[in-house]
Amino acid sequence: MSSQASSIPDFIDDYFLPSGIYECKLEEVEQRFAYNEVRKEKWKQFLRLMDRLIELKLKPDAILLDGSFVTKRDAPGDVDFVAYIPFETSRSAMQTTDQHNKNGINILLNKNNQMAIRDLLGVHLLLAPTEESFNSWATFFQQVRDLDPKRDPSWVKKPNKKGIIKITFKQQKGAHNNA
Repeated sequence: MSSQASSIPDFIDDYFLPSGIYECKLEEVEQRFAYNEVRKEKWKQFLRLMDRLIELKLKPDAILLDGSFVTKRDAPGDVDFVAYIPFETSRSAMQTTDQHNKNGINILLNKNNQMAIRDLLGVHLLLAPTEESFNSWATFFQQVRDLDPKRDPSWVKKPNKKGIIKITFKQQKGAHNNA
């Protein structure tokens, strides 16, 4: 990676990203947010799912990262993300003759499987088949839910809006360096 400064800003109040959508690369997210063992494991789970999406020819055009992973919470529960996988990409992937891959595609694309995927893979995958739905998720993700007194420190103040991360893959060769 180059010696450029990260495009991910400092936390406000040492906990949330400032309001906005911050475009960066997967490597920047890893360097910034995978700073302890829990976070490193969550990040590995996320990368495994991204690799599988790519193997199944479901490579997203872009993703948005949200949730406690992109805060300063020491032990996030998972990595929440929405993947912009256009209808054409899904339709093309389903042309495979490999029945196992076709079954995998069906499992990942079925919105009724979101919680099962989260429970099995430790990653909360949401799908956006259109640019409009992707942009709607971006708006939704910037809203701040109520703080969790069991998981968030008492000193944390809830901002009106928070920042999220956007990664675009159209120009990149793979999900991460070895993809």
